[in-house]
Amino acid sequence: MDFVFIKAGGSGNIIKNDKINIKHKWLFYRQINIDADFYNILIDEICHLTINKKVGFMLGGVGVFLYIDFAKKLEIKSEGVHKVGSDIINIASAILLNVFLQKKIKVYPKLVDPDSNFKKLYRCYDLVLFQANEKYYSTDSIVACAAAKFINSKLILFKTNLASRIKNYDSSPSVSSLKSIAINTQRIPGESSLIDLQALEIIENNNIKTIICEKELIKKTFNN
Repeated sequence: MDFVFIKAGGSGNIIKNDKINIKHKWLFYRQINIDADFYNILIDEICHLTINKKVGFMLGGVGVFLYIDFAKKLEIKSEGVHKVGSDIINIASAILLNVFLQKKIKVYPKLVDPDSNFKKLYRCYDLVLFQANEKYYSTDSIVACAAAKFINSKLILFKTNLASRIKNYDSSPSVSSLKSIAINTQRIPGESSLIDLQALEIIENNNIKTIICEKELIKKTFNN
């Protein structure tokens, strides 16, 4: 059986919708939306994927920055800030879990710790959603860790605006080409970074077949 692990993008899935009319300036936040179109496509593609593959899914930190920034300004200690981020990710992940439960697929009905013995769940289920774990520095690291538990697994990481973030951009950037970027990126919870070094090291050390691609290419990615 083939195993595919997927991480949806994080902050790149926040969009501003100017078509939403607001009566008062202080309601501007209502024009800030999570890109539901992307997630609807992703959900359908994952459901289709479970027909002949086992799938692991991790949600990115969509909107986490707002709460982390709030916590920092209230001078919450760093470990508390990290927990805030994890809690928000888990709330958003629970929404997607409920969507999958409404579909006619075999999805495990709870969020799963990536450090648990979740491999046995695939005996009965085709899809597992992972919860945030404060041991890992990013959701990329979490899903990479999960993929590392399976030989010959495939990892798909969706990102936004790769061409503007990678010098001499290649449509399929390699792990090695991203390492120099990660090394020079400060590790701050809630920071919008391309990918963190911990995730790259997990991928490299376990020789995980990895595709890093633009979220706009989602359909093309799953059709390959």
